[in-house]
Amino acid sequence: APMPPPVAAPAAAPDRVAPASVDDVPDIGPEPPPDMGHEPPPDFGQAGDGAAPAARAREFDGDWPALARQLAVSGIAREFMQQSELVAANGLEFTVRVPIRALAAAATVARARAALAEHFGAEVRLTVETGKVQGPTAVAIAREVDEQRLARAQADIEADPFVRTLIDDFKGAIVPGSIRPLDRPRDTGESHA
Repeated sequence: APMPPPVAAPAAAPDRVAPASVDDVPDIGPEPPPDMGHEPPPDFGQAGDGAAPAARAREFDGDWPALARQLAVSGIAREFMQQSELVAANGLEFTVRVPIRALAAAATVARARAALAEHFGAEVRLTVETGKVQGPTAVAIAREVDEQRLARAQADIEADPFVRTLIDDFKGAIVPGSIRPLDRPRDTGESHA
């Protein structure tokens, strides 16, 4: 009677081969990478050892008033940003000055710091001084823009031919403080249907 061919013992072969293939050890078990538990960093980018947080982090362009206008904050934190003056900046380390002590409260500074960190996508250091603000602030720039708009509106009214006729022919007068510039939509790219 013919004999069946010999069969190798499957259990014994891997035990003998494993010490000879030390280079293949990382390919044996896929469990370490999934068990690492990589979670995305917090919104304000404090953690992260990969390149993704650094790639999405923004850089400060030096224009503190423009940054204050862009930042998504409200209430007292918004006032802090609007009235603060940039004293020094080194990367994402900022020193600012506010005109009144109430704006330098710890809770207000923490809210502003969190909003800055969210904006930049990285951790931000914020040091606050209290004193006379002398440099540009968002509120001072907005006030200057409003004054320029009012001056243009007054000049336009005074130069209007119909208004000039009323003043010259009928002894009319423009009541001081009665002229206000018209508010115009800032975004002209919207379509109105």
